[in-house]
Amino acid sequence: MERKLRLRPAVITVSAKRGRNVGALLPRALQLADKAAERVPTPELNRFLADTVAKNPPPSRRNKRLRLYYAAQVGESPPRVAIQVNDRRLITRDWAYYLENRMRETYELEGVPLIIDFVPASGRRRYGE
Repeated sequence: MERKLRLRPAVITVSAKRGRNVGALLPRALQLADKAAERVPTPELNRFLADTVAKNPPPSRRNKRLRLYYAAQVGESPPRVAIQVNDRRLITRDWAYYLENRMRETYELEGVPLIIDFVPASGRRRYGE
C-alpha cells in the first residue's frame, strides 16, 4: 500500500464540447479564490500549532528535537504562514507534510496553494516541549 504524504486538490473534469461540468467550474474557482484570501488570526493559528504538536510531536534528528515557537499568517492569496523554529534543518519532509495536511483540513484549504515558511528564530514560547 502506498503512503499518502501530501493532500492533492480535487480534479474537475470538464467538456466544452458537451458542456459537462462547465457550470460548476467558475463557482468552484471563485470559492477557492475566496478561501485563498481569508486570514487566520494569529492566536488561533498558535492554538492550532500547539494542538498539532501535542497530538504528533516532530521527530528527533541528530539527538535534537524541532521546536516550534510561534506562527503567524504573513500573506494571503495564496496563504503564507511563517513558523518560527529552533533549527530548520531538523524538519523532516514527512512531518512538514503532516503539518500542511492538518492545516488544510482545519482551515478548509483543500485545493488552495499553501506556503509554510519555517523561519529560524529564538522563541519565547516553546510548543512541543
